[in-house]
Amino acid sequence: MFHTEFFLDFLKIHITVSVYAGADGSFTLYEDNGVTYDYEKGNYATIPFVYDDARRTLTIGAREGDYPGMIRERQITVRLITPENPSGKDVTISYQGKPLVVEMGHAPSQPL
Repeated sequence: MFHTEFFLDFLKIHITVSVYAGADGSFTLYEDNGVTYDYEKGNYATIPFVYDDARRTLTIGAREGDYPGMIRERQITVRLITPENPSGKDVTISYQGKPLVVEMGHAPSQPL
């Protein structure tokens, strides 16, 4: 039982975001306590993610919102998947709710 509980706690703290190179993209991560209907009362948080393909950067924006029991710091692994590296290149960062930019390296030169 301990291992299961530890594993579930780890899943709450560590997330992996897979980014497929080739185009810009964005999404918003939504989280709440996962148990109650408190989100209907505004008890939830969102985090915006924006990928810039030309710069090969992922901007993780400021967390907005709050809820009881929210994890304040988490590890995020960003996995950049490219034709040159289909298994992906990982960069792991510590996110504490403040905006940051994850640099994934330079895009290869494109033919004109």
